[in-house]
Amino acid sequence: MNSTKVQFHSVPGTDAAMGWVGGHSIVGDRPAGIAGGQGLGFSDGQLLGLAIGGVIRRAREATTVGNSLPRGIGVTFAGGDQDAR
Repeated sequence: MNSTKVQFHSVPGTDAAMGWVGGHSIVGDRPAGIAGGQGLGFSDGQLLGLAIGGVIRRAREATTVGNSLPRGIGVTFAGGDQDAR
């Protein structure tokens, strides 16, 4: 079984965090003005939406019924971060 090492570290002087896997990285933060966020990166809800969308997209590509599924993937959350819709 393959394994993936994911790392997250706080960004000094902020409430944001830097995450990376291999040579790919992201910044996670809350929206500016919400719970100390500065809007420096993706919110938790946005990251979750991207992850879910990626899983759905890959599943569509791996199935024989993939052509009947939508080409674009949209994930909508109600409540929580204002920009996680």
